[in-house]
Amino acid sequence: MWRKIIWIAVAAVVAFSAWLLLREQKECCLCGSFRYHAPCLIDLKTGRLIELDLYFAHETKVAELAEEQPEQGSFSIIMLGNVSGYRDTSRKYIEVDVPIAEKTIDPALCKSCRKQINGIFAGRYVLADLYDNEKRRSFP
Repeated sequence: MWRKIIWIAVAAVVAFSAWLLLREQKECCLCGSFRYHAPCLIDLKTGRLIELDLYFAHETKVAELAEEQPEQGSFSIIMLGNVSGYRDTSRKYIEVDVPIAEKTIDPALCKSCRKQINGIFAGRYVLADLYDNEKRRSFP
């Protein structure tokens, strides 16, 4: 009887380990993203992000600001997953409500990026600095 129980336990551990190794990995949303001049809010559950920008981008340079900023006065809604907020360019102000109680078990990050957020980070959203491709940083 004990032999059967041990073999079943070993088979379950091997099957679970194989599932962990062979499952389709999500693309890392930090390493695989474009360069942005403003901070980005990232949903680690889906890998989607939104740039929290207030200024006009340069017409030809990537992730650079326009040399002359036109007078602006727009108001827009920001939505990403369960995060909601608004952007008011006339006051140069962004406000978002991020539900900190939401967790994710399988964040869309590679191993090295998971280390930036302490590896066991379970929160669903992070703020990221994606301007420098060599020094991308994220903040819970």
